[in-house]
Amino acid sequence: MPKDWIVYDPEISNTWKSQIESIQEIQNLGFLKRVFRTLNTGSMRGVVLMWVRMTLGIGILTLPFYIKTYGANLGLIILILSALINYYTYVYIFEASYYTGK
Repeated sequence: MPKDWIVYDPEISNTWKSQIESIQEIQNLGFLKRVFRTLNTGSMRGVVLMWVRMTLGIGILTLPFYIKTYGANLGLIILILSALINYYTYVYIFEASYYTGK
């Protein structure tokens, strides 16, 4: 490999070093401090928490409406059907993420 292909950029190197140092600082925190630290915009922890909140929040809010509207038997069938649809949706999303590497 020719030497002109290798580019050393000190800013990139310092960025990597600072990211590694911040990860090490987080790993050295205690359990409660690590779990309950502030959420950064766009962090994986924030995205997963929002995804769970949205999924559980919508389901809990709409469940009484469906039971009241359709009755207990049909409401239970709709609940199971929607759970299966959600499950397969998440499976397809995770498979697409795995295959695309994103």
